[in-house]
Parts: sequence; structure tokens; C-alpha cells
Amino acid sequence: IMTILAAMLLPALSQARERARRTVCMNNLRQFAIAYEMYAADNFERFPDNKEALFVGDMAIYPYYMKSNQVFWCPGAGILGIPKPDGDIGDGPETKKRNSWEASYAFVFGLTTGNSKSEPVPMISDRTKGHHHIGINTLCINTLYFDGSVRGVNLAEIVYAKEDLLLSDTFPTVACQVDNSNPDTTYSVIINTQDEREAWGE
Repeated sequence: IMTILAAMLLPALSQARERARRTVCMNNLRQFAIAYEMYAADNFERFPDNKEALFVGDMAIYPYYMKSNQVFWCPGAGILGIPKPDGDIGDGPETKKRNSWEASYAFVFGLTTGNSKSEPVPMISDRTKGHHHIGINTLCINTLYFDGSVRGVNLAEIVYAKEDLLLSDTFPTVACQVDNSNPDTTYSVIINTQDEREAWGE
């Protein structure tokens, strides 16, 4: 009887834990959305255009607009062995990856509040394919979009940003960019050329 009960309860407990992790991650992204709006209001309607805007200077996202370093950490990263931050967010060495700005999330740098893209524009998302959240019937990556919405994107439906896709009809659905030489590596997207700005609605 105990074995049967355990077999019935363990999947439910696992799903409950995953829902809790996903909720924390989505709440983090909502806090980023608020911080980004305040940042843009003070910076000529521009969102961060480089990683330094996240953690360097008196008016950086952290700690000026967000006081907690925990917002930079997704519980999905804990599953991969990256613990919660124990210090200031920065561009730390590999041994201090837990305090790195990119430990959990990928960012699109170079967007403004005047974006005109008709498709949903991703701004921040879980950083790697390994950070996906295990749902009941799907695998998904949590993503913050330009319109302020936060939702999980089904892993099977994700289009990753690539240099050769930025100008095509296929628009990225998450913030991660894939290195063509290493498809398993994802990192933040930097919009810095005129062609890229036009492709992203800037």
C-alpha cells in the first residue's frame, strides 16, 4: 500500500515543485519588466543596450532599480548546479558564475520603447535549453516580451535568434541566440547594426 501511495504522490510532488520553480522564474521576469520601464524613463526611452547597463554605474538595473540579486537567478539554474547569488551581480569569473549577470537569463540589448515590430519581441528569457521548465505535458522556456507579458514558450515552437535569421521572415521567439558553430550554446543578443535594428523593429 505504501509503495502504491508513494508511486501516486511522487509525480504530483515533482510537478508541484516544478510549478513553484516556474512561478519564481516568471516573477523574476516581471520584476525585470518593471525595472526596465523605470530605466527607460530615465534614459531617453531606451532599454539597456549592453551588459554593463545591468550592473555597472550608479543608474544600473542592479542595484539602482532592483535591490535583490536573487532576481538574476532562476531556480532552473539550481537544477544545473548553479546556486543562488551570494554577492553583487557582475561579470564574475567562472568560479563565481553564481553571481554572473548571465547565470540564468539571456537578454536582448538595444531595444527602445518605440519598437514597431508586429510580432512579439522577446526581451529576456531563460538562458539555455537546459534551463527549460518541466511542465505536465510540455517543455518550455519562460520569456519576457516587449509588451510586458511573461509566458512559457513550448520548446518545440522556439525559434532561436541567429545571425542568418535576424533579417529573414522567421523572427526569434525567445531572447537566446545560438552560436552556429555550437548549437548547444546560447547567449544574449546585441542589436548594434542598422540592419539588425530594422529587423528588430528599431
